[in-house]
Amino acid sequence: MLTARMARLLTIGIAMVCSGSVMAATVKPVNPILAGQAIVLNGNASGAIACQACHGADGEGNAEQGYPMLAGLNAQYIQKQLHDFKHGRRQNPIMNTVAGHLSKKDIKDVAAYFSSLKPRLEGADPSSYEIGEKLAIKGDTADKIPACFSCHGQGAHGAGTMFPAIAGQHASYIATQLRNFKGGSRSNDPGSMMANVAKHLTDGQIEAVSVYISSLDPAH
Repeated sequence: MLTARMARLLTIGIAMVCSGSVMAATVKPVNPILAGQAIVLNGNASGAIACQACHGADGEGNAEQGYPMLAGLNAQYIQKQLHDFKHGRRQNPIMNTVAGHLSKKDIKDVAAYFSSLKPRLEGADPSSYEIGEKLAIKGDTADKIPACFSCHGQGAHGAGTMFPAIAGQHASYIATQLRNFKGGSRSNDPGSMMANVAKHLTDGQIEAVSVYISSLDPAH
């Protein structure tokens, strides 16, 4: 038989459980894009600096300083690059340090944010446009250079998670990455595909195709 005191305690206990259940039901998970935006704008509590310091709040990058545009890139591609920086499979002093302070969830959120942004079109010097256009669209079978579009998709808008969108990317960044693949300082490409392409490119071809790709409209 319940005493009055026991009945009151039981009633309070039931009320607390119900209240907790209601609160749990009303708590919504944080939107990964918003969580990623917070890291991009402010860094995180684990020591990662704000991504916007180099890549801009809108992911536009900085051509003069060699920071790539990240807006609109495939989220899974961004995640792979950040994990590669974090674990040393891709080398860059700044990015190795930043990625080292990002958790798996942070990386996923940052990738979701940058992927959600609309890329901006960058103008380009048309002086070597025709050479670059030919390499991007047709390649050069005599020199064993496949067309860029054959992997990166029509208009260089990307294809799946392995081949990122590169249309509208800063020409200086594209050229740097091609030289890194050619020289071996970057080697995190699946099956060494980019290394095998880059080794057949001359410096002039690298500049030409970089200028052409940067002139393409990134919107798709």
